[in-house]
Formats: sequence, structure tokens, C-alpha cells
Amino acid sequence: MFRVTLICEGLPTNVGEVAARDITNDFMEHRPWHKRVSCEWDGARLILRAENDFDENGNATRDEFDDCITAYVELGDYETRVESVTELDDDNA
Repeated sequence: MFRVTLICEGLPTNVGEVAARDITNDFMEHRPWHKRVSCEWDGARLILRAENDFDENGNATRDEFDDCITAYVELGDYETRVESVTELDDDNA
């Protein structure tokens, strides 16, 4: 398993909290191949964390994150990046 952490910067501050909730729900409802999903707004950035068994570099999860941002946020010049990918052993999964 891999724990992927993604960051999105550049969104308008007035959309962050709602986008975080919508993106968390979207991943949980429509992307069941991701486990332990959370998306939070820290006041300036969206931070997505998800676990899966296939994304060793985080790029596939990032593509899905970008799709969600496009769907739930109408405005903004934003940038997403992979913050980290941690391979989990059986004790941490």
C-alpha cells in the first residue's frame, strides 16, 4: 500500500472548505480504490491524503485530485503537486 499526500495551492480562500468536503465525499463515493481518504483546507491549501495499492509515485492520484478540483471549483489559477508517497508495510497499513 501507498499513502499519497497531495497539495493544491492557489485556490480562492472562499472556496477551500467547501471544496475539501466535496472532494473527500467524491473520493469516498466514486473512487473506492482509494482508502482512508481525507481532504482538508488549512486556510491556504487543499491537502489530500489517500491510500491505495497502485500509485507508487502519486501521479495517478494527482490526476484524480485535479479532476475533482476542476469539477468542484469554478475559479482559480491553482497548482497541484505530490508532497509525498510513503510505502506502507503490513504493520502500517
